[in-house]
Formats: sequence, C-alpha cells, structure tokens
Amino acid sequence: MKIYPAQPQSRLDGISLVECLIYIAVLTVVTGIAFSVFFSVLSHHRSVVRCSDDIVGAVKAGERWRADIRAAIEVPRSESNSSEQALQIRHAGGTITYLFSNGRIWRIVDGKSPELPLLERVKSSVMQADTRTVTHAWRWDLQIAPARKKSKINPSFAFLAAVKPGLPPPAPIVEPVSAPEKTVESDASNP
Repeated sequence: MKIYPAQPQSRLDGISLVECLIYIAVLTVVTGIAFSVFFSVLSHHRSVVRCSDDIVGAVKAGERWRADIRAAIEVPRSESNSSEQALQIRHAGGTITYLFSNGRIWRIVDGKSPELPLLERVKSSVMQADTRTVTHAWRWDLQIAPARKKSKINPSFAFLAAVKPGLPPPAPIVEPVSAPEKTVESDASNP
C-alpha cells in the first residue's frame, strides 16, 4: 500500500473578503425587498380590517334603525337642510332622532346628545319614505367613505323597514321654499 503525502490546501477552500462583501450586498438587497413587501402587505391588511369594521358597524346601525322604525307609534318625520338631515321616530318610551351631520350619523334618544356617533366616515346618507301599494316603508341609503383615497372598496347600503300596520302613510316631504324677494322697479316713463 502506497501512502501519498497530503497535498497542500488550495485557495479554493476558503472565501475571500470580496466574496464575503458580495454575499452581504445580495443579502441586504433581498432583505430590503422583503421588508418593503411586508410593510405594503401590512398597510393593505390594516385598510381591509378598517373597511370590514366599517361594514360591520354600518350593518349593526342599519339593523338598529330598522328596529326603531318597526317600533314607531307614529309616522316618522324627516327634516333636512343643506348640511344636515334628521329623522325623528316616536316610540312608546320617547323620541329617537337619527341625525346626519358632518360625515357622522348620530342616534339621539330623547334629546340627550350621545358621547360617540353611531357611524363615522359617512360619505352620504338619505332617509326617505318609500310608499308602496300595500305597505308603508322607509328607506335608508348609506355610503361609507373609503379609508384610503385609492380604495377599490366603496361600501354602499340600502336598508328598508316597514312601519307597523295601521299607521297612516307618511306625508310627502315638502322642501321649504323661500319667498321671492320683493324688488322695487322704477318705471322711467312714469315719474
């Protein structure tokens, strides 16, 4: 048996400083891309959670509104002006008012202001009588403002609630009309 002497170690067994710096640079680039993707996904996750919370809140508010309409002892009254809309519903225990103002929906019981709004970030809200041939109902069209400007989700809802049988139909909503101003015209031919 022949024994060969060990060959000297070649330069290929280790790594050089240049190779180490290249590995560190590649690792830094890959880590940077991974962090940017992670934070982008995290941002979208937060907006989806916020949107789903808004949807759940709107559905709960709509169900509460429907229950209030069903429990009314008189026909609800709608009042509106250029910046606010209110719907007053009389119950056996008092009056409930739904007020849309400054992008918020408030549920006011017996004139006592609530601490928190029922819904926030509301883009539009319209509560109106929806008279049908057999039943008398109310319709609430609600649109929630998206949390992000470029959101692909724009939640819109339409809630219908029928009033108790036996109540008279709701009166049509008549917008107040301002009286025309009187102008004094001078007639040049008549001194």
